Amino acid sequence: MLSQAILIIACVGLADAFKSYSRSIKDGGFLDNYYSSIRFSWLFLFGQNDQIENINIYGDILYFFAVIVLLIVMLNVLIALSGKALERADENRVEYGYKEKVQLLNELQQSSITKL
Repeated sequence: MLSQAILIIACVGLADAFKSYSRSIKDGGFLDNYYSSIRFSWLFLFGQNDQIENINIYGDILYFFAVIVLLIVMLNVLIALSGKALERADENRVEYGYKEKVQLLNELQQSSITKL
């Protein structure tokens, strides 16, 4: 839950940066309002990579920064999910160990009974 909140906060922050960059471009920019900047940032998050006309070095730097921030956020989400799965497996380790031993003993008993 926390990782999703961090992702949304990063998306809104990048939307504000894209909106500010859009205002600095001559000819009115490519984003008209905050809704379009949030939509642009959200679609960017999911891999939409439309070429923006009249982009300069500052736009490239902002784009690079956005990619790095979103990669870091998504890797942290992946690490958190993997950690939770490992924690759950570790909690159930003893229980499943005993269960497997009982099943093995049951199979050994069944095989020894059938041989007699």
